[in-house]
Amino acid sequence: MRIHLLVVTGQAMANLLPLLQNPPDVIACLTTKEMAAKQQALHKLIQSTETLSRCTVLDFAGLPSSNVQKIQEFGLECKASLEQQYPNARFDFDTTGGTKLMVLALATVFNDSDCRQLYLNSDVNQLEYILPLNQPPAYVAGLLDSSAYLKATGHSRRRAQSDQPEWLEQLLHCKNLSFALATQLNKEPDLTAQLISQINKLAADVARLPEDNYPEQQLFSMHSAFKPLLAHMQQCGLLHWQPDAAKSIRFTSHSALLYLHGGWLEQYFYLVCQQLELADSHAGVEITNDQNHKANIRNELDGLVCHNNRLLLVECKTARLGKDSLKDSQIIYKLDSIASQVGGQYCSRVLLSALPVNHQTQGQHKVFVRENALARDIHVVEAAELLQLKDKLAQWQQKGVWPNSGAQAR
Repeated sequence: MRIHLLVVTGQAMANLLPLLQNPPDVIACLTTKEMAAKQQALHKLIQSTETLSRCTVLDFAGLPSSNVQKIQEFGLECKASLEQQYPNARFDFDTTGGTKLMVLALATVFNDSDCRQLYLNSDVNQLEYILPLNQPPAYVAGLLDSSAYLKATGHSRRRAQSDQPEWLEQLLHCKNLSFALATQLNKEPDLTAQLISQINKLAADVARLPEDNYPEQQLFSMHSAFKPLLAHMQQCGLLHWQPDAAKSIRFTSHSALLYLHGGWLEQYFYLVCQQLELADSHAGVEITNDQNHKANIRNELDGLVCHNNRLLLVECKTARLGKDSLKDSQIIYKLDSIASQVGGQYCSRVLLSALPVNHQTQGQHKVFVRENALARDIHVVEAAELLQLKDKLAQWQQKGVWPNSGAQAR
């Protein structure tokens, strides 16, 4: 018989991961008045988690927030109650949750030879043992998939475009084009950006029309560097285009329009994830808030990856940032807000932009979108840097944190 004692904290993940590493027989939750709602949410989360659903959960409410003696008295009462109910049980005291004062006070109570003290060192994904002495740490890896991670933060993944057969069919059909667009942005960033901007504008002009009424449209400008990409789009069945009428294009279908109007960047991100065998990766994700069903709060994310108990949230943009400071701020705020609610403390946020994000206005005023994003801990991968995405994702996969942006790509 093993009893796991924890102090309920505001971050459910900190309570959950040690439990998943070593599922106990009994979970004893020591809860302050301020954390009552969090305890109820944790209880539901434990019940809905297959590996923990058979555990008995006991709530010891009323843990004092201050006064060492009162905290210790509370701990002694809990221990006596558990020893009476479960004779000869062994205790694991999780020191991860609660304030330093609570943990230090309770550590003096649960320090017998039949007690282990442990701590979740989230920076290195390890479960460290304070007692007994010299017990090696345990690596805490792969305990959560994206569904369980979201549940721990009070959310659910409802659907994803990457779950749809039609989307996956287009993904494979246009795979080479998606990589070609990223490659051309690296080789010819300015010219490729011109083509992407023109296609975005033309797509927006006809997006509300029935697909069988898409008109023939004219590119504003033509350059020889555009032709290989336009030919590739035509070969993939996305555009009607002929070199002898080089400026004239027509979108072939609604799905083709969506791909060319930014969907290719989401697919490029997803394809790179597949190259790295990040199995728990998703594109075009809709997330709902479990704690407020009636409000039907839904958030959409272009990309989501879960690996080794870490979450990565991605926003993809092919429109030029830096022209409208209000829209730029809304994009950054949206990603920051969703990541704070959904991702919690083990989440990285990334903004993928097909075009450069910083901008200088006609009045020579410089707009620093990249710096504004970094101020909210949002990492930017833009334009010519898209070819670095695989390397950056691999570093996140290995270390659990997004690498520093470093120097601009050349």
